Amino acid sequence: MIGGSSSNGKNLTVDSGSSVAHHTRRACWYDCCGLPWSNDRCTMSAITDDHAEILRVMQLYIDGFNDNDISKFKSAFHEDAWIFFIDADGILHHHLISESFQNWSAPPSWDVVGRFISVTHVGDAAAVQLSWRRGPNEFIDFHNLLRINGLWKITNKTATHSGRIRSSQG
Repeated sequence: MIGGSSSNGKNLTVDSGSSVAHHTRRACWYDCCGLPWSNDRCTMSAITDDHAEILRVMQLYIDGFNDNDISKFKSAFHEDAWIFFIDADGILHHHLISESFQNWSAPPSWDVVGRFISVTHVGDAAAVQLSWRRGPNEFIDFHNLLRINGLWKITNKTATHSGRIRSSQG
């Protein structure tokens, strides 16, 4: 069972063993991220509208690759956003992220699988960690977002190739 409170203060419970659990934001979030269950119960607060909007923006990022849609990247990222990442060979890359949009949206579909690992949201700022996989390549991404004029925008992305994580652990 999964329990929590809705925005109107009423308790919500979803049976984690039922198919219903996979069709709710709460259960799907915890189910997809593999967070541990505690005695088949997980108590959490209601997902806020901001939280849902942050995840919507992050989904635009993933969908931009899979739908070959440059407009999704333009909607998700602030025009001055930067990317810093370490590739599989340990080489640092950094540039305005908009410089990648044309390549990222070029066919064929990238078939990216994204997995949200964590979301931290305080006021007008948020941070999202996600696993980004395309075939054998997997990156761990850290995205920072700001609410600017009422809209959530990714302001920077920092990432490392998953092979670098294994190599750094010896």
